[in-house]
Amino acid sequence: EAKLSEYQAQAEKYAELERQAIAKEEAARKAAQEAAASKNNNSNSSSSNVITNPYKGGKLAWPCPASSRITSQYGYRILFGVRDFHTGIDIGASTGTNIVAAESGTVILASYGWNGGYGNYIIINHVC
Repeated sequence: EAKLSEYQAQAEKYAELERQAIAKEEAARKAAQEAAASKNNNSNSSSSNVITNPYKGGKLAWPCPASSRITSQYGYRILFGVRDFHTGIDIGASTGTNIVAAESGTVILASYGWNGGYGNYIIINHVC
């Protein structure tokens, strides 16, 4: 139980770091959008509905071209005897396998190690 509590505390710590990084990136994106909208409004005053980041379509690429094996699905699962919500998928691959970004973006956090059960991970903001 002590180990489980420790792992849960670590997971909460990293989830908070992730929330902070995403909030920071979102604030920067919003500021950039507002600056672009202001610039567009100044150069084209007849346009009152400026869209600074329109959806362009497309899809995210699979991040592990050498493996399609999902070792843990998104959703509820039982781990260490505790039912919890898994907020991603785990992809199984051999050590040294190349991992690629699903799309271009900005790395907002990279972490190596146990990380409260998250393992090695990189968080990329794909918002242009």
